[in-house]
Amino acid sequence: TRFRFISNKNFDFDMSFGGSFPTETGNNKARSSMPNLDFTGEIGPRLTYYLYRDKNIAQVRIGLPLRGTFATDFKKWYGVGFVLAPIFQANKYNFLFENLDLFFSHTLNYLDNGQADYFFEVSTKYETPERSAYDAHAGFLGSSTSLALKYQWNNKILLLATSYSDYTQSVNTVSYLHRSNINWTNFIGFGWIFSKSEKRGIK
Repeated sequence: TRFRFISNKNFDFDMSFGGSFPTETGNNKARSSMPNLDFTGEIGPRLTYYLYRDKNIAQVRIGLPLRGTFATDFKKWYGVGFVLAPIFQANKYNFLFENLDLFFSHTLNYLDNGQADYFFEVSTKYETPERSAYDAHAGFLGSSTSLALKYQWNNKILLLATSYSDYTQSVNTVSYLHRSNINWTNFIGFGWIFSKSEKRGIK
């Protein structure tokens, strides 16, 4: 979701949001006896430059979001750090046939010290024979590439998507909490539009 403050032919300036689900250490062997990872939320400004923009044909754009991150268990709230995630996106509308849209994105993810510590730091008090103490570093986390198809008919939406994440160049691969270099995510979704405003925003 987002709030758009400025929009013209070539630029958008808006606020973007994100988040992640918690991890309980009792269900995670790598983090056994360590504190849980709480729900996280992200909020911050995003500047988008459009290389090509036609709501009936296609969009090609480069985005630069910077989001501050907080974590919560709904009893306490605390800041975590910042995320910088430059992204390239290309959308092709009416791909192959009418009402089928194709979406492609490639994102580079960078963490500051706070984010790196939250996910990859192992302090000496949580050191074990298998899990060495580790001082996490700010820098490159990894990249993700996503491809999605959306088909809409009347007020119904079908979405198929896949995402490939590569963490082989992460600055924290040495951390015991870095458990995988590659991750695949596949998604299928169905949506129903119950209502929409008569006055529409820019697509």
